[in-house]
Amino acid sequence: MPFAPHEIENKRFVVALRGYQTDEVEAFLRAVAADYRALLEATREPAATIAETLKAEKEAAEIRRRAEEEAATLRQTAERQAAEVRAATDREAEACFAEIARRADELQRIEARLRQQLRSIEVALEHAKRHLEPSESGYDGLSARSAATG
Repeated sequence: MPFAPHEIENKRFVVALRGYQTDEVEAFLRAVAADYRALLEATREPAATIAETLKAEKEAAEIRRRAEEEAATLRQTAERQAAEVRAATDREAEACFAEIARRADELQRIEARLRQQLRSIEVALEHAKRHLEPSESGYDGLSARSAATG
């Protein structure tokens, strides 16, 4: 386990004959402890930044996953609704075409009946015309009456 900065700074050694200068050793240990403390703080910041980045990436991945699921659900709903609208439109179009075909058949029957009636009227007019025209023998019923009354 690594030393804590205060352990380095407060470390005491037994003083022996012909040993090091205690003040120099303590000053050196304080300087090492300060550097060590600064180094620990510097490594904690990137570690915290890395941890925050990893957390943010995890959150972003979760948001992306939920957005993709929602998009897939919306796409399926839109496709289903489009299919329903298309089917309803097809049914309405078929009903319209059936109604148009029914009306066309009805109009054709009416046209046939009117043509038949027109032909009957033409025949009746031709018949009436033959009866009303003067005969080829020269007898004109109207002229004979006019002469008799005149």
